[in-house]
Amino acid sequence: MELLKNLSGLPEKITKFLMGAMRVFVISFSNLNRSKTRTALSMIGIVIGVAAIVSMVAIVDGLFQDVQDTIGQVQGLRVLPKNSSGPYSAIDADWADKLDAIQGVRISIPQVIALITSIDGKGVTFPAVTGIGIDFARQEKARILGFQGEIIEGRQIRGGERNVVVLGEQVADDHGKFVGSKVKINDLDFRVVGIFSSGSSQGNSAVLMPIDDARDISNLSGTKANAFIVDIIDPGADEKIARVINFRYGDDLEAFSLNDLSSQFGEILGSLRLLVGAVAAIAAIVAGVGIINTMLMSVIERFREIGALKAVGWTEGNILSMIMAESILIGITGGLIGLAGGSLIALLINSAFGLKVAISLGLLLQAFAFAISISLIAGIYPAYIASKMDPIDALRSE
Repeated sequence: MELLKNLSGLPEKITKFLMGAMRVFVISFSNLNRSKTRTALSMIGIVIGVAAIVSMVAIVDGLFQDVQDTIGQVQGLRVLPKNSSGPYSAIDADWADKLDAIQGVRISIPQVIALITSIDGKGVTFPAVTGIGIDFARQEKARILGFQGEIIEGRQIRGGERNVVVLGEQVADDHGKFVGSKVKINDLDFRVVGIFSSGSSQGNSAVLMPIDDARDISNLSGTKANAFIVDIIDPGADEKIARVINFRYGDDLEAFSLNDLSSQFGEILGSLRLLVGAVAAIAAIVAGVGIINTMLMSVIERFREIGALKAVGWTEGNILSMIMAESILIGITGGLIGLAGGSLIALLINSAFGLKVAISLGLLLQAFAFAISISLIAGIYPAYIASKMDPIDALRSE
C-alpha cells in the first residue's frame, strides 16, 4: 500500500507504466510458480554458467594478482637457458663470469630450482613447495636479493654454509617449523636459520638453501645452474642490458626484464580467461535451450488462458511483456543463485588449497549481466509465438 501511495505522486503516464509492470511481474511469477520443477530445471543452466564464470575468473584473476605481486618484487634481470623447457633446464654456472663482464652489471647470482617432494618424510602434494638454491657467496656482493621477500625471523644464509635453510612462512606454518628446528627435505637433513615473508602465496611456499644443497636434491652437476639473477648498477637500464645479453649470447641465454615477465604471464592468464569464456559459452547454450523449452511448454499449456487474456483486451505487447518477464525472472533468480554459488566455490578453493581468489564487484556484475542476457535472448521466440496467437483459435483449443 505504501508503494501505491508513493506512485500516486508521480505523473500519470509513469504511474500507469509502473503499475502495469508490477502487475505483469506478479502474474509472471505466479505462472512460473505453477510448475516449480520445470522452472527449477530451466534455471540450472543459468546457475552453472554464472557459478563457473564467477569461480573460474576469480581464481584466474587471483592467480594473476599473485603473479603480479611476485613479479613486482623481482629485482634485476632473470636469465634462463635459451629455449628453456621449464625451470629445471640446466646450463653451465660459469656463465655468471661472462654476465659479470657486461658493462652495467654489478654481479650475477646463479640459482638452482629444486623440486621438493617430501618434508620430514611426508610427501608434498599441494600447495607445491619449491626449493631455491642460491649462490650466497655471490649474493653477499649484490645489492638485490636473489629471491622475493624479507627475513622476518632469524637470519639469512651465509656464503659457504651448507645444510641450512630459510623457510617461507607458509612452509614454516604448515610444518610447525621455527628458527633452530631441524627439517628433513627429500631425505637430506637441514637446520632452519630463518623464516621469510613474501607478498605472494607462491613466494611463501618456497625454501631457500645453499646452491650446492639444491644441486644435491636435484641430482644436478656441481657446475650447473637453472637460472641467473643479474644485479644491475642502474635499475632503469634493465631492458637495455637485457637486449645486450640477448644480442651477445642469444644462442645460449635469454634475458628477461620485469616488463617482459609481466607481459608473458599476462598472455598466459589471458588464454585462461578465454578458456573460461568457452565454458561460459557452452553453459549459455545449455541455459538458453532450457529456458526456451520452459517458455514454449508454458505457452502451449496456456493456449486457452492466453486466448482469454487477448479476448478481454490484452494486447500483443502485454502478452509479449508477460512471457519476457517470466524469462527474465528465471535469469534473475538463476543469476543470483549462481553468484552465491560461484563465490562460495571460489572461497572454498581459497580455504582448502590456499589459492588466492579475486571476487570483484565488476566480476559479479558481468556474470549477472550474462544471466540476464541469456534469459532475454531465450525468451524472445516463445514470447513472439504467444503474442501472435489468435484468441479465437486459442479459446477453441483443448
